[in-house]
Amino acid sequence: MVFLDINSISHILIPMWIFLDVKLNISFFFDVFILIFPPFFGYQLYFWRTKNGLEVDFILYGPEGLIAIEIKRSRHVQSKDLRGLKEFKKDYPPARCYLFYGGSTPLFIDDIPVLPIEQALRNLDQLLRPS
Repeated sequence: MVFLDINSISHILIPMWIFLDVKLNISFFFDVFILIFPPFFGYQLYFWRTKNGLEVDFILYGPEGLIAIEIKRSRHVQSKDLRGLKEFKKDYPPARCYLFYGGSTPLFIDDIPVLPIEQALRNLDQLLRPS
């Protein structure tokens, strides 16, 4: 299992997207946004991956606990899309896990909140606080 500290490289990653000559979609914006937003709430940002290849895009560790966020650009999600989050939850039971996706309907799959990316962006400050 590997944790990578993304905060140390965010100053390199963020300016790069400014110069890309591509149409930016909301999921790409979200990927960049989540790199810079959590530190304002005192979170450290990590990536998690098992030796078997399961991964979670963002692990936030901070004053309100441990939060795992997986991002899927697809408009449809299935239980298999949550494999990394479910494995992370086994290793870290107190973690709050979320899947953000490109669809429009909030869902619960296998007891994990599955939120549209736009809704997640609007409510990220609330998601970073304990419920």
